[in-house]
Amino acid sequence: MIIVFSYWDGIVRGMGTVLAVLDPSIKIFISLAAIAGPLSILGIILLLKKIEKNNPERIRWR
Repeated sequence: MIIVFSYWDGIVRGMGTVLAVLDPSIKIFISLAAIAGPLSILGIILLLKKIEKNNPERIRWR
């Protein structure tokens, strides 16, 4: 019998153990922050690209 252990499998199990002892309101906050954070960064990038299209001199990408 071969047991395959992946890196992500260990992380998911470890995070499940850590989240199991937290208060439900903290779990909800962490899950909402995990969704809202990347979406807000995407929104800022899209907004900057829109501003750049209308006025290229206003935004400088390095």
